[in-house]
Amino acid sequence: MSDDVNIDFDGDGDWDDYETETLEDGTTAYTHYDDEGNIDSIALDEDGDGYIDALAVDSDGDGELDALQEDVDGDGLMDTETSFEDLGYEPGEDSTEEPVAPGLLGTELPMGDDPAATDEPADTPPAEDPVGDNPVVPNPFVN
Repeated sequence: MSDDVNIDFDGDGDWDDYETETLEDGTTAYTHYDDEGNIDSIALDEDGDGYIDALAVDSDGDGELDALQEDVDGDGLMDTETSFEDLGYEPGEDSTEEPVAPGLLGTELPMGDDPAATDEPADTPPAEDPVGDNPVVPNPFVN
């Protein structure tokens, strides 16, 4: 899929303009900007089916992405939302440039090594769902 995907980023019922980028892993990122030119959301289609799998958003409108919404059942609608803070992302105090989204577009989450990148099994089990009603979904921003 490419720029022909219809996405309503702001929920007003109209399709919105966005920029498209294909990431190294084949994921397509659709970036939407607010009226001030700040990125207010990045939608990710991880498997090329035209449905959005994850959405990084500026939930409070302050010009910084701060939450990750995820589609857990494959219908393209976001089912869960987790703050970047709860995902372990905190920008460095001495950073001069805020990452657009952790792990996306060349930035990394400061959460240690990716256990999937090694041949050895992870030492800890996957995180539990704090609410208990949603399956744990891998963070699409960590490669």
